[in-house]
Formats: sequence, C-alpha cells, structure tokens
Amino acid sequence: MKSPIKQKNKQQTGDTVGINKSPNPLQATSLRTAVGNLNEQTSLIFEDRKEIPVSASASFYVERKDNPMDELKTYLLTSQGDDKILFSGHMGSGKSTELNRFASLKEIRDKFLVIKYSISEILNIIDIDYIDFLLSFVAYLYIKASDEGISFTPQVLKSIEGWMDYFKSGVKDFDPEPEEINPAKKIYRFFKRVSVILLRELTLRDNIREIVRRNITSLMKVIDTLIQFIATRLDEKELLIIIDDLEKIPDITRAEKLFIDAGSYMTLPRCKIIYTIPIALFYSIKFKRLSNVFSNSYILPNIKVRERMTSGSLLPGPIDPTGCMKKFLEKRVDLRLINTDAAEMAIENSGGVAREFVRILKNSCVKAISKGFDTIETDTVQAVVTQLRNEYERGFEKRHFDVLKAVQAGSPVEDYETQMELFHSKVLLEYVNGHRWVDINPVVKPMIK
Repeated sequence: MKSPIKQKNKQQTGDTVGINKSPNPLQATSLRTAVGNLNEQTSLIFEDRKEIPVSASASFYVERKDNPMDELKTYLLTSQGDDKILFSGHMGSGKSTELNRFASLKEIRDKFLVIKYSISEILNIIDIDYIDFLLSFVAYLYIKASDEGISFTPQVLKSIEGWMDYFKSGVKDFDPEPEEINPAKKIYRFFKRVSVILLRELTLRDNIREIVRRNITSLMKVIDTLIQFIATRLDEKELLIIIDDLEKIPDITRAEKLFIDAGSYMTLPRCKIIYTIPIALFYSIKFKRLSNVFSNSYILPNIKVRERMTSGSLLPGPIDPTGCMKKFLEKRVDLRLINTDAAEMAIENSGGVAREFVRILKNSCVKAISKGFDTIETDTVQAVVTQLRNEYERGFEKRHFDVLKAVQAGSPVEDYETQMELFHSKVLLEYVNGHRWVDINPVVKPMIK
C-alpha cells in the first residue's frame, strides 16, 4: 500500500501542502522538520525547563506494554529499607526517558527528594573504577544539596574537612586553593575540583584512586554523614538517588568489576538508589552473586515488533502488534510523509529498540531530502538498513557468528563472554511475551546466511 503522497523529484522547502495539522503541534509535516523531531541521542524531559530541545518534548511519550515502572514505583513506595535497585535494558530502549518520567511522578516527588544524574557527565566511563564512582557520588551529593539550599552544620563540615585534609595531603599536584574562610564554600570548591579531575585529568585521577583506596572506610563515613544529615532536612521525605548511563560502560568486564566484584561498596550508602546496568550482566554466569547483593532488579524490555510463540517460532500476523511503534512514529511525524511499507520496514528493522527506530527514521529523512524527495519510500529505508548492517559486519568475527548460529538453532551457548558482548552491542535482543525470549537483531540476521 503506497502513501497518498507521491515522491516528487524536487527538494521539499516547507510544510507539505494539503496535510492536516495534528493535535500535537510538534508533529512534523515535512521531512525537514521531522529531522528535528528525531534525535537518537535525546531522552524525553518531563520537568519544567526554559529551554528543552524539540526532540526531548514529553508530548512524544508513548505508553508501552510490559513496562516495569509501575511495579518499581510500588516497590519503592512501600519498602522500608535502603534498597539498591538494578534497572536494565538494551542501550537505546528508553531507560533514561522512563527514569526521567518516573522521577517526575507526583507520588515519587511527595515521598522522596529525588537526585538524578548521568554518570557519563561526571566520570570517564571508559576506565571507570568503584573508587571513581564513590568519589563522584559524594561530590555530586554535596554539590547538589548545597545548590538545593541545604546548609550544613559546623559538625558536618568539620567531619568532611578532616577527610578532605587527608585526601589533599596524599594527592600530588592537587591545585592549591585560595584562602577561603567559609568552610562550606571551601568544601564546595574542593568537590568541584575533584569532579573535573575524575572526568578529564587521568594521571592525577590514578593518584587519587591510590590514596582513597588506602582508607576507603573514611570516605564511606563521609558519605554516611552527608546522607544522614540531608535526611534530617527532608521533613518526612526520603532520599532517592537515580544514577543513569552506567549501562553505557563500553567494556563489559569493567562493568562486572564495578557491580559484581565491588558490588558491596555500591550498596553501602544508606539511602535508596536506582542503578542502571548493562543488560549483558544478566547473562553473566556471575549474575547470581549480583542478585544476592542488590535488593531487586527490573528490565525494560524492547517493544515487540512481532509476536512469538512459546516454541520460539514467529507467529504470522502484522508487524507492531501492540501499535506502540506506530504511535511513537505518529507523534513525531505525519504518517503521510512515509510510505506504509517503508514505515513497517523501519519498525521491523529497529528490533523494537526506540533509539534504533529513531536513527533509521532520521537517516531516511536525510537521505530522502538529499535526493530531492518529500516522502520516504521503501528503497530509502532499505538503503539506510543496509548501511547499518555494514556497520555491524565490520566488527564481526567467527566467534560472533558461532554464537548467533547457536541462538538461531536454539542450541546452548557455551561462549558466555561473546554472548554478553552481543547483548551489550544490541546484536542479541531480549523481549517479553509472558515469558522472556531472545532474538537476533533483524538488521544482522541476513549476515548469518
């Protein structure tokens, strides 16, 4: 079935004539405006801010089936402990958007002071260590609390200063600070400097790791002191910290060291914390150790692009059985700008991963515009999918194909490290259909033949 708008061999310069305006004023009515609505690097924002990118508008949000956020909300609202929650899903599945929305919910705001931050903005995640994490945690906690107007007592400041003096005495080349009479400002400036070092100054960071590791107990005491004091200033609320983007650690073995080998340190802060983690860790043979340390875990599944039987075979029927992906598209782009078959091709090849869907759509818009077309047809989407397949193929080795063939045949996978790597890179995708099941990324499947 073809789109009612035919391709025109001229470049689109404005809104397409004859297209009715959508109730959503941000819905694109031309391919050029569609590009602005399709940014795969942007998560939706649910806060009142002066400047929000168009692609981050909360009006684009779509409810999805099998979403674990309601269960997570109930768990946190009813739990009396200092829970440490693991939250996972494939990179680009929509975790950051769901956490942003979760942090904005009235029930959550009424119960908690929510502090949410992205670890990738304050740490070098390529070479992350649990010492880096704990230092960034205490630095961000103090800075954020100060920015929120919380004033620390002299006793708390003195406790932090004692540890700060120990820290600076052992760290070589730590910049001398100008004389500051106000202890609170002095500590604030100190933590700002530590944050810069952790993110950018790797040689000095290694020195810091060594010093802090020698007396990790004193750092944990500072973290506890801060958390307990902040709790006394929250009236009846609790502290909830959400730490995003830890699933983006590129080296899965480093993620194992952080969460599995040093998991006990990640659970020591006495408050509720939600950690995002790579989905590949759920397929590690060491995962049992992880589940014994953390309170609970939740996975945000990919959106099903086809139904699947218990036996593992695909059910015949339409693409996008829940209609979720079509709603995702329609909120951003007038459907008359894309051929129906082309839209289904983009949905199927996204594998139900939101970021991949946006990427395919945006690249298709750019390719169509560059060729002078004002709609997207199947050959344009097919060309984009082929480019994505080439990106995957360049990094493939025989061991990758061996695992994929085993998965396709339903045989046991013995190469756990390669399997984890394939989950981490979105070559293997997990879905939920009453039970969980795994499939190969549809972009990659033709390569196996």
